[in-house]
Order: sequence, then structure tokens, then C-alpha cells
Amino acid sequence: MKKEQIVAQMYTIRDYLTNLKDFDEACQILSNIGYTACQLSGWNEQLNIKEIKKIFDNNNIKCIATHHDCNMTLNEPEKVVEELNILDCDWTAYSYPAGISFKTRNQVNNFIERLNKAGKFFFENKKGLCYHNHHIEFVKVNEELVLELIYNNTNPQYIQGEIDTYWVQVGGQSVSDWVERLSGRLPLIHLKDYGVKYNESNSIITYITEIGNGNIDWKKVISLAEKGGCQWYIVEQDSCPGNPFDSLKISYDYLVNNICE
Repeated sequence: MKKEQIVAQMYTIRDYLTNLKDFDEACQILSNIGYTACQLSGWNEQLNIKEIKKIFDNNNIKCIATHHDCNMTLNEPEKVVEELNILDCDWTAYSYPAGISFKTRNQVNNFIERLNKAGKFFFENKKGLCYHNHHIEFVKVNEELVLELIYNNTNPQYIQGEIDTYWVQVGGQSVSDWVERLSGRLPLIHLKDYGVKYNESNSIITYITEIGNGNIDWKKVISLAEKGGCQWYIVEQDSCPGNPFDSLKISYDYLVNNICE
């Protein structure tokens, strides 16, 4: 992995993406940390996408992927493609199956069909649609994991992977196994560490933490991702103990000093 492949997931700093002034200042900070690429997510979608592109360009940050509204991705993919073209961006990802039930195989099959149909549209328009998992996709339906059903029953040309390392582990699965399983189908990966600690009540809890501060074997995970052709390594932290930019810097510095070539 090269440091130019390290990506800041903007959802981490979503509180700073509500207006163009704060958005610009946030990108300046990311650039100063060393990030040259981002995944656009969690922003105020009322902001003009052309103005956002100008901000990225002025701060030498390339938008390599997005997380657009999930309903739009499934039902109005042409609008997503239009914005991807403005951003000069090749990838988007379906971020969360809001309102989707995985209780029955028929419900899962219906979701898969809709996902595959949207992926076909993106593919035909020279864009890529990835699937971003949480832990909920590791529920079993008729003894099969939903995430397995999704990947086994969609066209690999239409649906690629965006494995989220933390949520794989929360789901009771092996991060390394899933990265290896999606070899050749994993252009994007969300790097998110899994920590275990005592809280203020003296109870042991698990939590999202900065890369290198948790228990995931990053050298193994990233080595497997590289072998499988992963293009972008996306640092995301859903919640941070303090300033989210500090957390993004800790993760960036760890990757550059311990993992990058």
C-alpha cells in the first residue's frame, strides 16, 4: 500500500460538512494531515456538488468514492451517476440497508434483485457500485449469511465489495477471511479498528478506535487486500473520543509509518 492510496472517509467529520465554508476548512486540515483522497459521505446534500468539487480541487484532494443516499442509489441511480461525473469519481457504495428486512429469504432476494439492477445501471454508465456492510448482514437466513447471499447472487461486474473491518469483527467473522474471499472484487475497504477496554463503570466494552490502537491485524489484512487488487484504503471512525481530525491523523500516521511501502 502506498500513502497516496489512504483515503479519509468524510463521514468521520460529518459535523463539519454542513456549509461550504466549514467544508473548505475541513479539507484544508485533511490536506495538512497528508490525505490526498477522500470518500464523500455524511455531507449536507443541499450543497452544490460543483462547489464541493472546487473545494476538493483547491485542496488537492481527489474524491475516489461516495456514499450517496441509499434510496437514491437504488431508485434513482441516474442522479448519483450525474454527481459522480461532476466529482470525476468512479465509485459509489450502498452504505446501509435502511428499511430493508432480512427476516425471510424472499425479502433478501428482493433486496438483492434491486441491488443488482442498480449495479447494472452503474456498470453500463462506467461507474462502480460497491456494497458496504455492517454487522447486520451476518444474520443467517435459512442457515446462510445474508452477506454471502448478497455476493453469491449478484453479478461481480455489477456489485463489488467495500468491506468494513470493524463491523465484520462485530458480526463474529474473520476480517482476513472476508478480505481474501473477495479477492478481485474489493476495490475499496473501510479501515476501522476494533478496541476492547474498561469503561467508566469498570465494565469491559468494545468500541471503534484509531488504526493501530485496537486488535485487528493490519499487516495481514492489508497484505491480503493488496494481493486481491484493492485500490483504496479508506480510514473511517464513526465516533471519536475527541476531535475527529486528531483521530484521522493518528490513523494516517500509523498506516504511513507501519504499513506503507
